[in-house]
Amino acid sequence: MSASDPRVILYHYNPTLPGAIVLAALFTLVTLYLIIQLFRYGAWFTLPLVTGGILEIAAYVCRSLSHNNTQSLGPFIIASIFTLVAPALFAATIYMILGRIIRLLDAASLSPVRVTLLTKIFVLGDVFSFAVQSVGAQMQTGNDVDKQKFGQELIIGALFLQIFIFGLFVVVAGVFNWRIARNPTQPAEGAPWRKHMGALYAASGLILLRNAVRTIEYIQGSDGYIVVHEVFLYGFDAAPMFFVLFIMALVYAPAFLRPLKSNSEEVEMQRLGSGADAVSEDA
Repeated sequence: MSASDPRVILYHYNPTLPGAIVLAALFTLVTLYLIIQLFRYGAWFTLPLVTGGILEIAAYVCRSLSHNNTQSLGPFIIASIFTLVAPALFAATIYMILGRIIRLLDAASLSPVRVTLLTKIFVLGDVFSFAVQSVGAQMQTGNDVDKQKFGQELIIGALFLQIFIFGLFVVVAGVFNWRIARNPTQPAEGAPWRKHMGALYAASGLILLRNAVRTIEYIQGSDGYIVVHEVFLYGFDAAPMFFVLFIMALVYAPAFLRPLKSNSEEVEMQRLGSGADAVSEDA
């Protein structure tokens, strides 16, 4: 596919410059904060979250470069692929956070899935979805119509898989939530675990919403209603993904993103509670 080919339509509109600049700036601020927390506490399991933030920054910088330059192929490809796959990286961190909550509450017996397998199962499924979406997005940048169509089908399949995996994850989290509310463990007494589970549900809901709209977009095709109206990108992709990142920074980073170094779960939960209270009082 040549950018100079008049038959090629990369954008059905002129990408908004102010919107791209604002989103790039917002993602940069929150991502930098998370990077500082990552190195401060050595919470390397949040690296996928930070990487996703960096991809979002690059995507909206590229969209700003496409303003009044809609036939520039490079920025279009980067923006399209990075906004497509970044949420899978956010999801990977959310999966790991549930595992940490369960361990900190000493509530492995209340999890419907063995804790040692919980993170691995969901993260592996997420990684597979991420890889398939990346391949599909790359195939759509070529000039072979058949490959473009197959790439579209790959992306749709991967998005459906991601929705299924995330929906199953929410069910697992909900079952654990219900069980620990009925039979709280000793470390759970007085700990702000409800706040952290609530934030987890909020972030999960935002990703599910985004994935649902994205799936409809790819089903509609390259000239569908969603893809030709930029407002859908900002309202159902950019905004939800920014709030996912913001929730992680606001609720988890002050205390929860610390490494599990102590042998005492009680000490860890006290530290978790004090850190969370620094953000806001537990409802």
